Amino acid sequence: MHDLEQRFHRAVGSLIGNESLIISLDENAAGELFAWAEAITRKIVQDTIGLDDEAAESRLAPRLRALRLMVRALARWVGEFHVLDEQARLSLW
Repeated sequence: MHDLEQRFHRAVGSLIGNESLIISLDENAAGELFAWAEAITRKIVQDTIGLDDEAAESRLAPRLRALRLMVRALARWVGEFHVLDEQARLSLW
């Protein structure tokens, strides 16, 4: 279980430490988005139970990258909604 917590803290740290993901959001919205991303990260890490570090990293890396891309897109879509035209909003999806 200790390995899972280390994996989780490393993974969530890469999200929280990356303020560029939520630059267009106010503090409350950013907090909500990070809380959601943290919960998703925990589920992603849970899928590595029983895996050694190398196998876990192979499973985590693409999923965490996808999560970061999703967080960035959601933050832009919400935070810049009033300045993006319809085409730009649709391209974020």
